[in-house]
Amino acid sequence: MADSGKLLRFLKKELSLSKTVDERKIVKTINGISYSIVSRNLHTMSAEYTAFYVRESAVSPASKRRGITISGKIEEEEKLAGSFCGITGIGGELASRIQQMSQSSQPVVVIGEEGTEHSYVIRSLYCQSPLSNNPIISIDFALCDDKGWDFLMHRYNSPFTDNNNTIVLKNIQVLQEAKQHQLLSAVRDTSLYHRNRLFLTCVCGPGGEVPAVAMDYIKTLSCLSISLLPLCKRLPELPDMISLYLGA
Repeated sequence: MADSGKLLRFLKKELSLSKTVDERKIVKTINGISYSIVSRNLHTMSAEYTAFYVRESAVSPASKRRGITISGKIEEEEKLAGSFCGITGIGGELASRIQQMSQSSQPVVVIGEEGTEHSYVIRSLYCQSPLSNNPIISIDFALCDDKGWDFLMHRYNSPFTDNNNTIVLKNIQVLQEAKQHQLLSAVRDTSLYHRNRLFLTCVCGPGGEVPAVAMDYIKTLSCLSISLLPLCKRLPELPDMISLYLGA
């Protein structure tokens, strides 16, 4: 390994947290190389051990330039706490739906106008889900170029080939029709949505009508869905929300 000393120091820091769960997946970048790490707690008659299995990660640092990012629970919880909705709160009905859907294994499509809190909902679903101790891999198709698409669809180390992660497909509405069909086929035919927890985001128009591409996923994969209200329909709440945010 490129820098075993730094990697060992990182594992020592992770040891106490890894002891709290039977199995955990981590991704760490050291000197430009990303490592996928699985920790497992092993029990014998006389002692307990924590084993770390380390390999080069499927998602390299360069992938970020193609709209592909990878994160973990601690980072996502920090982003949640500092977000507008994290500070001001969300409606009780939406919070309840997020909590219920987070425990399901079904894919979830989050639909809303540009500027609604798609990211907050996705992070909340992930952080409350049974797979929150494993990485969340996000692919933003608004940023994904042809190289990124080829990496996802054809490379042996694509995040689509891994298991037991949370995968987020963002802005599926920007894909051309041929790529939309190719992506849906890949998700369905490789059982990606059974092997991983799958979340999707789709931006709708001002009228709030569910885009056809979102309906294709909902019907084909039996997705759950969350439709977000735009801020213009929450005007009575805005003064209190802004006061809470500014006072935080």
